[in-house]
Amino acid sequence: MGVERGREMLDIGWTELGVVVVILLLFVGPSDLPKVVKGFREMMSHVRRVRSEFQGHLDEMVRESDVKDMLLSEGREVEEVVKGGVDSLKEKWEGEVEDLQSGVEGSSGGVKDIAQEIKAGWEDAMSSVPEGRSGEEVKKEGGEDGRQDGRK
Repeated sequence: MGVERGREMLDIGWTELGVVVVILLLFVGPSDLPKVVKGFREMMSHVRRVRSEFQGHLDEMVRESDVKDMLLSEGREVEEVVKGGVDSLKEKWEGEVEDLQSGVEGSSGGVKDIAQEIKAGWEDAMSSVPEGRSGEEVKKEGGEDGRQDGRK
C-alpha cells in the first residue's frame, strides 16, 4: 500500500500523494508552491528534531531509572553485609567485655590486697621520717638516694 524506505511515509500511496499535489497547486498556486514545500520541509525537520530530542530524554530517564534501581538493590545488599558484619563484631566485643568484667571481678580481691600493701608500705616509710622534717631534708642528709650511710 505505502512506499517504504526504511521508515513509513504516513502510509500514503501514489494516488493519495497525487491528489494532495493537485489540491496544493489549486489552493497555493504554482508561484508560491516552492515556498510552501520549503516551509513544510523545515517544519518536518523541526518535528523530527523535537521527536529525537524527546526520545533521547526518555531513554536517559529509563537509564537513570535502571541505574537508580541497580544502586538501590546494591545498596540493600551492602547494607545487609555491613549489618551482618556489625552484628558479628558486636557479639564478639560483648563476649570480650563479659570476659574482662568477669576477670576484673575475680581479681578485684587481689587488687585490693595489693593496694592495701602499698598503703601500708607508704605509711611505714612515712613513719620513719622524723616529725617536722621533709623528705628533701632527709635526702640531703643521707645522700642522693636518702640513705644515711652515703652508699649508692
